[in-house]
Amino acid sequence: MSKTFDTISFHLIETYTRHVSSSLKMSDSTFIVSSINLLDDYKLFLNSIKYDGSILHSDTFYKATGMKEFPAFRQGISKNSDNYYYIGSTSNFDYSAPAFSPNDSWFHLIKLNQDLGIIWEKWYGGDAYYSLNSILATSDGGCLMVGTKYSHSVENQFIQGYYIKVDANGNEEWTLDVEIPEWSYKVYPNPTQSVFNIENNEMDIQSVELFDISGKLLNSVQDCNNRTISIDLSSFPPGVYLAKIKSSKGIRTEKVVRN
Repeated sequence: MSKTFDTISFHLIETYTRHVSSSLKMSDSTFIVSSINLLDDYKLFLNSIKYDGSILHSDTFYKATGMKEFPAFRQGISKNSDNYYYIGSTSNFDYSAPAFSPNDSWFHLIKLNQDLGIIWEKWYGGDAYYSLNSILATSDGGCLMVGTKYSHSVENQFIQGYYIKVDANGNEEWTLDVEIPEWSYKVYPNPTQSVFNIENNEMDIQSVELFDISGKLLNSVQDCNNRTISIDLSSFPPGVYLAKIKSSKGIRTEKVVRN
């Protein structure tokens, strides 16, 4: 696009990819993109691409057959001053229950050289449900991973923020659990045949976004001054939906079932 947002050129790239989460400039003529490969059992897909749309290099990454990947939600590619690249995702991501899953999962981190050759590939976690949000290559050659952890084996366990710092060889240097402040709301009826409500007891909800299980945005409510926010599912088929609730205290994702 131009500086005035006029389209200069358009290139369709890998139509079977999905959940393109991150891209990063490699040079004046190339960039890299992380996404999901739908034709290959939801594996992490990394492409280096020329600005004319042609693909220079592709790789897929995954932990085990049947374990689906999901790129880091906000920033899944980072480069340090030595031009080493870090790529991050969640291994064994649960698409049906992305926030509070009974499954075990892992932070998945790959370190690549300038030619996108693999230096090492490692996984962190496996004792709870982990979900990677962002990664940041650090000045010491290592990487910081930021995400969430849900200890499903503990009764009434809430989701926690979770940080892992690794060195240049991928060895853990430290981890940190971060308590996410609680805030009060109710989602009902759930399951529902049509309308569900979000009752906001603290009156600080900023927005509510409704997604289907594939991550497609279906509805967005920005005017949340009312104590109760109602969302109608009657025009959508029965199934599982995700309500992303944004508040001044953070973001919660609730699973809503339409019968």
